Amino acid sequence: MANRIKGITVEIGGDTTKLQTALKGVNSEVKNSQAQLKDVEKLLKLDPGNTELLDQKHKLLGDAVAETKTKLETLKTAASLCTTIYISSHKLALHLFSTPSIFPYTHWNL
Repeated sequence: MANRIKGITVEIGGDTTKLQTALKGVNSEVKNSQAQLKDVEKLLKLDPGNTELLDQKHKLLGDAVAETKTKLETLKTAASLCTTIYISSHKLALHLFSTPSIFPYTHWNL
């Protein structure tokens, strides 16, 4: 006697809370740096020879690069996780539909 399968439920959970929190933090840092850089740019228009402002601008640009690198690494991690989940779900689907089962025999019982 064939085994009966009443239903198959495959759930791929996509809890992105941690990713959203990480990106929110990085995005706020980038936004803050951009605002500070904009303020320094305005002050440099008034006094282009001010070495302290030039030094501050240089520091802010370095911070912006570092924050952008952090954001890039976070996004790379998320992309890697998505790829892993996609591959594992694809393998599961192939396994479910390639193994001999009662699917071909269902229409005979109807």
